[in-house]
Amino acid sequence: PAVIRDISILVDSNTRISEVLSEIEGADNLRIVQDVDIFDIFDNDSSLSEGKKSVAFHLILRSDDHTLTDKEIKQTEKSITKTLKENLGAEVR
Repeated sequence: PAVIRDISILVDSNTRISEVLSEIEGADNLRIVQDVDIFDIFDNDSSLSEGKKSVAFHLILRSDDHTLTDKEIKQTEKSITKTLKENLGAEVR
């Protein structure tokens, strides 16, 4: 069965969504991210810092040959957030 996790990040307003998606794909060491859907983008909100935008994603995690464990899910989430922070300067919200 698939597991859906949401992640919301704050990045520089000039960061392309394709860059974020590429970083997510590269951070998926277990190859369990089946799909990533963007469900929210805020770039003109007074609550955001100048020059920043907020982007939220649904991560759909699934394995073809077994039911995912909590450990696998958490490991993948941690790897993705760490990669986004280190490579794009993203702040997880």
